[in-house]
Amino acid sequence: MVTSEMTFKHSHNHQAVLGELHARGFNRDTCGASCAFTLGILSPLAGSVLTAWSWITGPIWHGIAIQRMGTVLLALTVPLLLVGAHCLDRSEKDRGHNAPTQNEGHGSGVRQ
Repeated sequence: MVTSEMTFKHSHNHQAVLGELHARGFNRDTCGASCAFTLGILSPLAGSVLTAWSWITGPIWHGIAIQRMGTVLLALTVPLLLVGAHCLDRSEKDRGHNAPTQNEGHGSGVRQ
């Protein structure tokens, strides 16, 4: 039975693994976008928890400046989401150059 999962038959070849991932659409841009979007969502959640915790316990807890860490995590939200959007735009741009145009093969001879 063949499944659509990635299976490697005892292949220890690093290039084969990377080639399989690239063939399935994973590259530097898509991985960067997914990591940046994930961190861009988790960062404000963790920052909010740390900020609320600092209101209850004080700005420093056991020598750790939780208020500062919470503020930094909240401030990192927008740059992380911008990096994710940039990586997603790059991956779509790269994919757009490899895809055929809509009018290709219709006899118009003009590419858009």
